[in-house]
Amino acid sequence: MDLDKALESRRSIRQYSDKKVTWGILSDVLSAATHSPSSGNVQNFRFVIVTKDDKKRQLAIASLKQMWMQTASAIIVVCADYSNIKRLYEERYKELSLQNCTIAANNIMLKAVSHGLGTCYIGIFDKEAVSKLLKLPDHFEPLIMLTLGYPDEKTVKIGRIPLANALFYEEFGKRRRV
Repeated sequence: MDLDKALESRRSIRQYSDKKVTWGILSDVLSAATHSPSSGNVQNFRFVIVTKDDKKRQLAIASLKQMWMQTASAIIVVCADYSNIKRLYEERYKELSLQNCTIAANNIMLKAVSHGLGTCYIGIFDKEAVSKLLKLPDHFEPLIMLTLGYPDEKTVKIGRIPLANALFYEEFGKRRRV
């Protein structure tokens, strides 16, 4: 699938079929994340894959009880490893880590589309509960969760704002190129 098609067809999916994603496909999707740019090329994104039903249920509970999450074939928890980035960017390491992990998550979501998979980005959850459940080291912080699986819902094309409404030239408010 070409990039334009993937960008235009990606949607947040909240209903998944029972079909399991194979490890080969999951590995290919995760490999796309390792090609993500990162601050100072520190590559401090780490991924915990959760496929066991009980753990998926616990992650759903920790995510404001969004129980639909447990129907996904897998939940990918994108974590920041602060061990190296903190030394490089003492004051802004958390902000930069969120950016690094978000770019990696976006690569995962786009690569998933190319395999006919659906995803949903989860950004609000109890980080302490997730850290405890996944036995994360102290220098790791879970920042994003992505559900992943074969969609079991009809997706509809969502209207997007025209580029002209989001674009300014040289400074805010200037709509015409100077």
